[in-house]
Amino acid sequence: MLKKILIAISAIIIVLISTAIWGFYIEPNILIANRISIQDKELSGIKVVFVSDLHLCKDDESRINRIISKINNENADIVLLGGDYMCADMQGKTTMAPQQIVEHLVKIKGKYGVFTVFGNHDSAFHIIKKMSDLLSKGNITILQNKNTTVQIGEKKICIAGIADFSSGLHKINQTFEGTAKPIVAFTHSPDLFQKIPNNVNILFAGHTHGGQVAIPFWGPLAKPRHLVGKYVKGFYEFEGRKMFVSKGCGNSHMNVRFCCIPEIVVATFE
Repeated sequence: MLKKILIAISAIIIVLISTAIWGFYIEPNILIANRISIQDKELSGIKVVFVSDLHLCKDDESRINRIISKINNENADIVLLGGDYMCADMQGKTTMAPQQIVEHLVKIKGKYGVFTVFGNHDSAFHIIKKMSDLLSKGNITILQNKNTTVQIGEKKICIAGIADFSSGLHKINQTFEGTAKPIVAFTHSPDLFQKIPNNVNILFAGHTHGGQVAIPFWGPLAKPRHLVGKYVKGFYEFEGRKMFVSKGCGNSHMNVRFCCIPEIVVATFE
């Protein structure tokens, strides 16, 4: 009997250690292309890459290079960046400098443009203006409560970027002023989903990290204060509106992931 108990205890310890190694050292360093197909005749044939929550620390040179390589390998028509570039409350970590972040971001390629908004951690670090000034000299268009139009073949597509809802910077009416379908929108926090116009074809959002730590068949282990709301990851619909929430690329508070593999989203419209 005692032998069986010892075997069971040993097995539990091995599982716990293996889980910790996976969550702290393996999964956070994985990066996948999450490929999704969206049925939308108005956007048929268009390929969009959405990337959010990079959370770049000073020693993340190799990680950001890997992310950019992953993005550029997709040869996307449009690349959308959902913000949160700054390293977020990571113990013992220093955030990458805005100048250094921008030097990397300008290497990202989209055939018809690269567009960005900023996240709550960018706002908290008060670097939005500085990064905007730096990015304005490069190839990335900033769409903080703004929209623009791109011509792809015979399609004229509106790209609309909404400033972060969780920072209180969003101006939805201003964002969609003068827009016409088809509209591809993106933002940082998904919590404004039900507030967007119902003629928006798709909204991409991040912010949640998919919960960052999730239990299989249960969902996020906890909802940290910055992951509030009911939209955690994946596809959502509401009264004709559609949204996809990315699990993002980086972490906050602790460098841990479990059942929330870091990703870039590769959306193909059919």
